[in-house]
Amino acid sequence: MATFVSLPAELKLCIADSMGPSDCFNFARTSKRLWSLCASAVSSHKTLTEKYRQVHTEAQQQTLWKVLKEVLRNPRVAEYIREVQIDDERGTYSDDDVWQTGDEQAGTVRLGAEDMELFVKAFEKNRFLNCPIESLVGNQVYELDHRRVIEEGADAPVIPTLLTLLPNLQTLRFIPQEDDIWLMHGLDQVALGWKAGDAHMMPFQHLTRVDIAHHDTEMCAYWEWVYLFLNIPSLKFLGGHMIGSMDAQPGECFQVREMPELRSNVETLRLTMSCIAAPDMSMILSKATKLKTFVYENGGAIISHFPYHPRQIVADLGRYCAETLEHLELYDDTGHNRVHERDLESYTAGPVYHFQKLKVLRCFLGDLVPGLLEANSMDYYQAIIQAFDSEPLFPRSLEVLHMEEVSRLGEAQKLDILHRLLRLKKEGVLPNLRQVYIYLSMGDSGDTFNLEAKELGVRYHYFSSVEDVDDLFTATY
Repeated sequence: MATFVSLPAELKLCIADSMGPSDCFNFARTSKRLWSLCASAVSSHKTLTEKYRQVHTEAQQQTLWKVLKEVLRNPRVAEYIREVQIDDERGTYSDDDVWQTGDEQAGTVRLGAEDMELFVKAFEKNRFLNCPIESLVGNQVYELDHRRVIEEGADAPVIPTLLTLLPNLQTLRFIPQEDDIWLMHGLDQVALGWKAGDAHMMPFQHLTRVDIAHHDTEMCAYWEWVYLFLNIPSLKFLGGHMIGSMDAQPGECFQVREMPELRSNVETLRLTMSCIAAPDMSMILSKATKLKTFVYENGGAIISHFPYHPRQIVADLGRYCAETLEHLELYDDTGHNRVHERDLESYTAGPVYHFQKLKVLRCFLGDLVPGLLEANSMDYYQAIIQAFDSEPLFPRSLEVLHMEEVSRLGEAQKLDILHRLLRLKKEGVLPNLRQVYIYLSMGDSGDTFNLEAKELGVRYHYFSSVEDVDDLFTATY
């Protein structure tokens, strides 16, 4: 009876040549004889991996068209691509002088007939793209002419056509432009496929990290990007910079369909310089039921006019991921678009106590304790003390606490708060607390503070300087 070992070398080499890069490498490692036999195949895979592993768009270059053409002519090329970075300075049209649909003129450089047909056929064969673009705004269905858009040289249909053909894509860094409704549409259709239980030949099965950023210094990338990418089961990390909500009239933009039955596996969600409306944020968090790390930095009115509602964010996190969250940061350096205090009062104080695995907390105490945001210094201090002395404010699992907000208090008041935290640790209320970050203003006598803190049994060390105004110290218990 013939065995694999007894097969002729030519057949073994034929088998190796039919494998993808990872399988071929692992196959060759099974014995010295196979490693020697597959040396040329492994070397070829290594060369192609170095060439295609990272696809980064270049300024004013039609990188995506070139890569898609190579993938369509040789589908094996797609197996090597692991990372795609689509920058804002990329050539979004085949003519560098065209920036958006409608700029075309008689002398505009267009795609050649052969390339256009190649891209059109690839688009039409893609089951996630060649169907009506549905929008929940006004329940409208759009029939966009993909052939015309491709003929004009826009990269909007090219991006989803390429991305859905990359079976081993792991990382995507993407800066959306105005015409990227096609990728939204593709992500929506992929989500429908997962919803239907159709796991066969689904794209993005190995995608674990996505980063989205806005292309300008004002306004935002639509929050819908975050929601759509959350539908991808393999995703573990999702980052967004300048993500926000925008008012839209029916037919103005693509709107996501709610799919509550599709839960995300994302463990880290970081949204910096963002401003997402409370209902939209609730939709996002309703999917992220396995979050371990959530970071949200309020970007203020420069991003969107919707108010920042931190207490509702905490309430939503408690509703959907109280049993998994370990790291929570809600940072607001603007203070301009916060929801009014009276609207915060409808949300209970101290909800972070229910996060039983929470280890790191950074947020304004005013987002947890009623009355702090509008209180003067003395009332503010008394409200904090009352919160500490009444019901538990923090979970027993807490290890690191950022207290930047107490910079408005005097030195003695800060020491008193730290003394109370130390007492809570010694009493077993916060047994795991090991670090407290606190701002000391220039008016505080750092040496005196340090000496008095040591008398409390707390070791301090200088951490950093912030704009030469505040000194940041950490307390290590």
